[in-house]
Amino acid sequence: MLLALTVAAAPVAAPPPLAVPSLNRAPVIMTASDAVQPPIEIDVEVRQADTVLYSGMMRVAGNIGASYSLNIMNAPRGLCTGRLTYDMGERSSLQVNLRSESFRDQPDRFALDLHYDRPASDRSCDQQPGTRSIGLNQAVPLAAGASVTISGDAGLSVRLRRR
Repeated sequence: MLLALTVAAAPVAAPPPLAVPSLNRAPVIMTASDAVQPPIEIDVEVRQADTVLYSGMMRVAGNIGASYSLNIMNAPRGLCTGRLTYDMGERSSLQVNLRSESFRDQPDRFALDLHYDRPASDRSCDQQPGTRSIGLNQAVPLAAGASVTISGDAGLSVRLRRR
């Protein structure tokens, strides 16, 4: 005996087409806090002990921060005998990033992110290469006309003065 089986299937609707965003520019989402924000100028001085590492003005506005970067590479001090290799050089670098981190309840808040690398010592050619690193990452309130000093390790300090 043969059985005949018939299966009836309801038609399946095709899914809606995918919305493809324009590749020309990113979408812009505006909120009340995105109202016109004038640029804010802040004088920045970075020191390690008595040495000024950076002194200048940085300007931030809204979600646009400011940054400063310096990288230095020098041959070792003194007369070195034998083969000189890349890793024997003295390296130092400074990276300073500043941005507005304002919130409704704290409208004059700024975030500082700083990294400083310096040679391990005034080393001679026969010593092992190396660097020492210091970093700061801190947000501080800074009203117009005010200044604040942030202290870090190894004598590192940053003075911010809002114009």
